Amino acid sequence: MGMEDRIILDIRAELASSVDERTKNNFRRFFKEEFRFYGVKNPDAEKIAKKHFEKLRGKSKGEVFRICEKLLQSGFHEEAIVAFAWAYSLRKQYEADDLSVFERWVKDTSTTGPSATPSATTLWVRLSNASRNA
Repeated sequence: MGMEDRIILDIRAELASSVDERTKNNFRRFFKEEFRFYGVKNPDAEKIAKKHFEKLRGKSKGEVFRICEKLLQSGFHEEAIVAFAWAYSLRKQYEADDLSVFERWVKDTSTTGPSATPSATTLWVRLSNASRNA
């Protein structure tokens, strides 16, 4: 198993062990359409993102974006939070072409839900604004 897969498995395990039943029930009540989530509070998901981002020190932006894409492909809300938080952490490295990557991420995830959630939408706005200033 490669380093990328190990990081993703570690994140998923930590998200699964950080489920808050009240948050999970609130998500179920609020989102009537198909929506994949663990039930982790957004600030907790962001803390998990920050913790695991340390494992990516020395990795190129392309390598980090590749892991972000794998997380986004899962369709889980909290994995999208991790992916967008990591991408935002690299904002000083943005180039104009990165905006098309972010647009594709939103387009590709829009059918599974995360891009339509308030936290992911906020992160998307942060990413797109930062990339426009690149």
